[in-house]
Amino acid sequence: MAKISVQLYTLRSLMEKDFWGTLTGLSQAGFKNVEMAGLGGFTAEEVRTGLAERGMKAHSMHVGFERVRDDMDAVVAEAHTLGCEFVVVPWIDPKKFEKQWIGVAQSLSGLADRLRGHDLWLGYHNHAFEFELQDGRPGFEIFWENACENLIAELDLFWVKKGGHDPVDWMTRLAKRLRLAHYKDMDLNGEFTEIGSGTLDWRSIVPVSREVKLDWAVIENDDPKGDPLAAVIQSRNYLLGLGLKD
Repeated sequence: MAKISVQLYTLRSLMEKDFWGTLTGLSQAGFKNVEMAGLGGFTAEEVRTGLAERGMKAHSMHVGFERVRDDMDAVVAEAHTLGCEFVVVPWIDPKKFEKQWIGVAQSLSGLADRLRGHDLWLGYHNHAFEFELQDGRPGFEIFWENACENLIAELDLFWVKKGGHDPVDWMTRLAKRLRLAHYKDMDLNGEFTEIGSGTLDWRSIVPVSREVKLDWAVIENDDPKGDPLAAVIQSRNYLLGLGLKD
């Protein structure tokens, strides 16, 4: 069963004001696992210690493509210090690659192979533009067909749906390389909302997560309408009700 985690980008407005206090709030709410989105100006050692003091740990970290490519030694050191297993590229500028998904797959595959030599996995996190057609097919299909086995998927379920596709279908299609998923929900207006209060079919998603042996169900809300901490707590409570654990 996938363990519950939270992408700290969701709480960025709070963390900018009080980094440690926000982590304390997550811990007090029951969260035990986080996905990093930067270090808030602290060192990786300070963050790992601070998380441990609150009974939490980081399993993955988002890192820009260029930094992974150009500063891999520092990325590896940071990931190892934090105790992360996964380094995830959260975004590729679609204009930069002009939908050349074979080239994108080859570039990320080369980095993924290098990171495996450091006992780390490289993952790719999607948005919606990957599902635009290239030669009559979604770019996302072409991308994964040309990706090496060492490149794993962090499937963002909201953006799959936003791109006009079925999240459950893509979870199944990527089963062999799906290690993490961003759990986030979509309201009737196509906007972000708390898990369980929107249009995604969680009663199908959670069982499929179990079938594909998903490691991490990472709660995320790109733009919480109210208090971000309250939003992720509500989402966690819903997932606990469906049988997921921290």
